Amino acid sequence: MDSASVDIAPGGSKSLHVYLKDVAAEQVGRQLSVTTVNEDAETEAPSYIRKVDAKHTLHVGAADDYEGYSASVTCQIAG
Repeated sequence: MDSASVDIAPGGSKSLHVYLKDVAAEQVGRQLSVTTVNEDAETEAPSYIRKVDAKHTLHVGAADDYEGYSASVTCQIAG
């Protein structure tokens, strides 16, 4: 793990982000069973999304080394 952050939006939704180094988003997605390609992601390599339940969504994002990390995992919690 490289770093982590928490965001709380004015509407009450929350997001927990974990930034990873030296691991591909595809590998992390398989390990977390997040395998649906996120067509809305603006990443060069595929990013993935999985709706866990009515309030929780997991995102596994691909990143480029210039961003300082290689993949990210976000748990989005609806407010």
